[in-house]
Amino acid sequence: LQAPDKVNLGEEVMITAVLKDSKGAPIAGAKIRLWTPGQFLSVGGEMELGTVTTNAQGIAAFRFQARSEDLARLNADFFGDSRHSPAQAAIDVAVVGSDQLYQQTAGVRLPGIGVWLIVGALGVAWSIYIGMMALVTLIARAGTSVPGKTGETHV
Repeated sequence: LQAPDKVNLGEEVMITAVLKDSKGAPIAGAKIRLWTPGQFLSVGGEMELGTVTTNAQGIAAFRFQARSEDLARLNADFFGDSRHSPAQAAIDVAVVGSDQLYQQTAGVRLPGIGVWLIVGALGVAWSIYIGMMALVTLIARAGTSVPGKTGETHV
């Protein structure tokens, strides 16, 4: 497994894994999985970064973008096949820098729909709601007459 010793936060670098048999001959067409240890809400596990097939020279190339400042441990696994035993390798890459990788934006972006169109639609919806409530209030104030209570007879 080959990678730069140090990368900048947010920088995309190439990680290469070279797979050879016991005689030093390249193994072509083998699937190599690149992963790193990960943790979320105190639950740890493996975070898969990708799976690549080796070329005729036994090389699998991965693009890796460092997302957090620290020491990144990259692992490569070959699970073996009918002719070759499993193999694995690991390398540490120092990630340096303090650039902010993500921009926080508020709200929902809908292509082709402006803010004023959404405000107008909400205005129409609230107008209908308020109008219906006014009608319900007028109907409730009008009162009701119950047949048989006022001395009237109905057939």
